[in-house]
Amino acid sequence: MTYYGRFIVLCAFWFFYNSNYSFSQAGKLSLDSCFILARNNYPQIKQLHLLVKTGETTVSNLNKAYLPQFSFNAQATYQSDVTSLPISIPGFPSPEPLNKDQYKFYADMTQIVYDGGTIQLQKKLARANAKLEISKVETELYKLNERILQLYFGILISQYNLQSLDLLEKDLVEQINKATVALNAKAIAANTLYLIQAEKLKLDQRRIELNTYKGQLIQILGVFINRNLGSTAELLEPPIPSLSPVIQRPELQLVDQQIYLANLQWKLSRTKSIPRVNLFGQVGYSNPALNFLKNEFQTYYIGGIRLNWNFSALYQYKGDHRMSVLNKNLAELQRESFLFNTQLNLMQQNQDIQKYVQLIKSDKDLIELRIKIKNASKSQYENGLITTSDYLRELNAEEQARTTEFVHRLQFLQAQYLFYYYSGINL
Repeated sequence: MTYYGRFIVLCAFWFFYNSNYSFSQAGKLSLDSCFILARNNYPQIKQLHLLVKTGETTVSNLNKAYLPQFSFNAQATYQSDVTSLPISIPGFPSPEPLNKDQYKFYADMTQIVYDGGTIQLQKKLARANAKLEISKVETELYKLNERILQLYFGILISQYNLQSLDLLEKDLVEQINKATVALNAKAIAANTLYLIQAEKLKLDQRRIELNTYKGQLIQILGVFINRNLGSTAELLEPPIPSLSPVIQRPELQLVDQQIYLANLQWKLSRTKSIPRVNLFGQVGYSNPALNFLKNEFQTYYIGGIRLNWNFSALYQYKGDHRMSVLNKNLAELQRESFLFNTQLNLMQQNQDIQKYVQLIKSDKDLIELRIKIKNASKSQYENGLITTSDYLRELNAEEQARTTEFVHRLQFLQAQYLFYYYSGINL
């Protein structure tokens, strides 16, 4: 293998390794990679390539209309009468009468000189139709992003809830160890240890439920992105997105394409009333030929230029124009309806963002207070001033405050990404 060949192989291996490393490294995934993988794995993505090929093939076929068009024809007829000269000139032989059975073999050729721009508009129309269908597919593919967002943040919330349980478990295990030592020393009643152990079992049950729920979401996400994700897969917290009030959704591109298509259809309908100019030629072998008085097979040819002007197309002129205007008005109404609903969604997400900013600020203050209350309760519990149930209640309150803060922080991030989704995600 040459040096260049080895270099290509090494580059391919490096690319393959690095493209999979982010998914195999501790089972971690990013939100952007999930967006891209879900899009590339969705069955409908295959339509894009086919639609492009369909448009290219249609345009290629239309281009062939500029080539000379050939046809071969054969004709055999029998007629009730033929042309004859009912006169005789002395000293000149009378022409032989034509046969009533006549035969004709000929080839026709036509070449477009001017078609009023019909073929060019038909090519534009073919490309526009392909782009319209592509826009429809892109609109459907874009809806995947919302489903990925819901799955991704559902898994993240489960992860943070599990982390919060880890903090609570650490405190419970510490108290179980102390209570066990105290019980062995007969310094406390067995009921005190049982209460803490029961709380630990409740925590284990919650962990099982969260792990099961997280596993279900991970499994569904794995199907979307075509990756075999283990139950221990972790999702990275996405960065704060760049928010913009400008709406750049594929639905708007679809409306623009519909309006463009309506304009092209109107322009194409106008070309029906424009004169056409063609060159034509005919070569044949027939009896009779061009000299119809000569009763024998002969070769012949005809060539010329032809003008064709279809005035009847003007009958549909106003109707075609009215249809074009109606189609454009329908597309504009779709745009207005979509923008109206999208603006409402953006307004709601903006309100949610502001709400979570305030909630997170108060969550931090609440956690600080709960830590102080728990520490004070811990000291009181160790000194026998409060019961085990009182201490566990404060311990659970701190864990609940942490969980709430985690959830609010993720809901704040999710609201930002939903705003990002409604305005238009740029991948």
